[in-house]
Amino acid sequence: MSDTENENNIRQTTRRQTASCLSHWKAIFLLIIIVILSLITIISITTIFIFIKKAETTINTTTLITNASTTETTMNESKFNKWKQNAITVAGGNEKGQELNQLDHPSGIFIDKKKNIFIADSWNARIVEWKHNAKEGQIIAGGNGQGNRMDQLNDPKDVVVDQQNNSIIIADYANRRVIQWMNQKQQILIKNIFCYGLAMDRYGFLYVSDLLKNEVRRWKMGE
Repeated sequence: MSDTENENNIRQTTRRQTASCLSHWKAIFLLIIIVILSLITIISITTIFIFIKKAETTINTTTLITNASTTETTMNESKFNKWKQNAITVAGGNEKGQELNQLDHPSGIFIDKKKNIFIADSWNARIVEWKHNAKEGQIIAGGNGQGNRMDQLNDPKDVVVDQQNNSIIIADYANRRVIQWMNQKQQILIKNIFCYGLAMDRYGFLYVSDLLKNEVRRWKMGE
């Protein structure tokens, strides 16, 4: 075999090897592309699935919140609807005056267990008690004109009943005192206070609002 033929054989062999190598790399490259495209497809599908799930969760949560809000609103409306809008007069209502069936600027009220109503009849300077379903009240404190004597009141603003000793406690505003009435006997409990509101808890603590000092103070009998 001549040198020329040998060279031709070598060239052909080299070409075949090169072609085979190129085919091999093309196959690998194509496989890589297929893998990448598959991963992209999987990631895209997963992302879309997660997005759909989140959207469903958001919709369900919104629906639950809306339903809960609607239920709560309905319940609240149901509670409010229990209050009838037409009221009845249980004390006074006979224009302003000082007769026993009249009031003049009534302020604080207290209701006892028997549904009797105790009213701070401010401008009449008295405390009146209206029995349940009564047509007129009865004076149980004050009623002796405005003044600062022990048997007088001046613009009383509130009243509570101390049911432990059957006494009444009065916020005698213009006289700047809290006074207790028991069987027509009087005792000043607190002096020099612009008392406006009163309340008493079941333990006997007395709560008094001071209009001038912008505070509410708690008092205990004997302190």
